[in-house]
Amino acid sequence: MGVVFDPFRLFVRLMLLAFRLLGYTLTFLVQVVGFIRYRRKDKIYDAFGGYGRAVTDAIADTFREAR
Repeated sequence: MGVVFDPFRLFVRLMLLAFRLLGYTLTFLVQVVGFIRYRRKDKIYDAFGGYGRAVTDAIADTFREAR
């Protein structure tokens, strides 16, 4: 794992992280509303798992060394 020393590069990465998290959150909320509407409680748990994995991956990618 690389350390980001350039403050401008870190700022850009954090802004991209914010947009990714916003997109993942909106998608998650739409999925949950749709699953509630169609009474699919089992799929809500899958949506939580997918959201958690996506958020974890996005945070990890933010601080991973660029190739």
